[in-house]
Amino acid sequence: MQDLVATISKNLGIDSGIVEKAIGIILKMLKDNGLDEKIAPILEQLPGSEELINKAPEPSSSSGGGGLMAAVGGLMGGGGLMETVGQLQNIGLDMNQSQGVAKELVNYTSDKVGSDTLKDALKDIPGMEMIL
Repeated sequence: MQDLVATISKNLGIDSGIVEKAIGIILKMLKDNGLDEKIAPILEQLPGSEELINKAPEPSSSSGGGGLMAAVGGLMGGGGLMETVGQLQNIGLDMNQSQGVAKELVNYTSDKVGSDTLKDALKDIPGMEMIL
């Protein structure tokens, strides 16, 4: 995953430590909200993904963005994606940077596991169609 971290950091001008946190946050959301039988095989094909998931900061209900985003997510049928957006804001990413990291991660993962496999795994997570 370090090659992906370096690429995103260079392409988006974001510190690599922040990129690692962002990838971890996104992967943790997928792991927590996706169907295990679909997400687990994908994570297995992304060496280092579990390490980044374990490094991801926990959501903070006291933070303005996370709390608001979680509340909005609840209205939209689930806090997963919206809570993740709040967490990405909490680590210092704006919406464009968050989208950039997510798109780079989706492209990287798609190259590793195949577009159809990834789409099939993500379709079960509310809101993910916005990223695909």
